[in-house]
Amino acid sequence: MHSNFAKPAALLAAGLVATLAIVTVQKAYATTTVPNATRMIVTLPGNSTGVSFAVPTNGAPVLVLATQLSVGNRSTGSTTLAYAPTNPELLSWSGVDSAQTTGNGGGGDSALNSGYTSAGGSVLLDFGWGASCALISVLDGAGNPSRLAVRNSSGAPIQFALDMIW
Repeated sequence: MHSNFAKPAALLAAGLVATLAIVTVQKAYATTTVPNATRMIVTLPGNSTGVSFAVPTNGAPVLVLATQLSVGNRSTGSTTLAYAPTNPELLSWSGVDSAQTTGNGGGGDSALNSGYTSAGGSVLLDFGWGASCALISVLDGAGNPSRLAVRNSSGAPIQFALDMIW
């Protein structure tokens, strides 16, 4: 009689474990959605600065991931920045520049980069081969560092991808 109940009990227990696993995975997935994100893929001419764009949020961190996509000059970097809109208005950042900004063609040591600014033109992230591509701060019409732009300091056109998550 014992063997008559063992197999159905085992199947019932396995079904219960499978159901709990599925419910748990669904809940875990639902908590990992990204609320706000944007991606730009742009080609800039040599020795130029792209059109400026606003920091996507005030007073909250923004993760920036940047990759230079041009053949022969690929590299990447990331930084987290925040714009504080209260007086004195500051843009602060902390991140890792591309390894190619400090090393040779075989790569190199990535450079940590952090700071804060109330000025335009500050380099927030070097993500180009040999520091040829950088995310910089740009002053808005009121003189506050609430805007960003990408600068290409090489003589050749570059293509890059810029992702921002907040």
